[in-house]
Amino acid sequence: MSLEIKKRKAVRAEPRIRWWKLNEDEYSRKFREEVSQVLGEKIEEDRWETISEVVRQKAKKVLGVTSGRRKEDKETWWWNEEVQESISKKKRAKMKWDRQMDEVTDKVTLFRSVADFQQLHEVAGKGGHITIIGGGFLGSELACALGYKTKSTKGSVTQVYPEYGNMAKVLPEYLSRWTTDKVKSEGVDIITHSTVKDVTTTPDGKLKLSFDTGKEVGFIYTFSLVYTL
Repeated sequence: MSLEIKKRKAVRAEPRIRWWKLNEDEYSRKFREEVSQVLGEKIEEDRWETISEVVRQKAKKVLGVTSGRRKEDKETWWWNEEVQESISKKKRAKMKWDRQMDEVTDKVTLFRSVADFQQLHEVAGKGGHITIIGGGFLGSELACALGYKTKSTKGSVTQVYPEYGNMAKVLPEYLSRWTTDKVKSEGVDIITHSTVKDVTTTPDGKLKLSFDTGKEVGFIYTFSLVYTL
């Protein structure tokens, strides 16, 4: 879908008599003189159509008429083709961004409830590829549960976090490394020292995660976790 900005069409208006000039004494006096010279003393005898026509003709002569062109906004001088093209590009880029964000949002879940787990468990049971962002207690527990589930399917689970090991923020290093090995034994692929930099969609509908390390991984679903440990 393309969005093109149409050029404004010039609106041709009917020329109008500048009646407002009658507020000026000079024009008001001259107008009365012109009308009086034509009508004279016959003003009571003439038909109104004749009188009004005389008034209009003399008004055009004395006061003048407008050009009939659309009055240009003083601030539209900059609305040239270059500006229109620039705005058009930005609108197309915005539409593309919104479309991509809709596609990404449909595949990202903020893990909070039992319903979220049930949805995720179903994806794992169908052989889905899932990535879990976060290495705290909740993320590690979820990774183990889903990793175990995918052992009987063709799915896979990856856990990503910036620390050196699972629950490294709260556990001693030796215990964190033991926990990491335990999670790996359940079939979970762990990516340490990494933070998600960008999320995009691939032509086949998968999510592609780009990390600050330069690595890229594709998944069907991504679950971003809220955890306290």
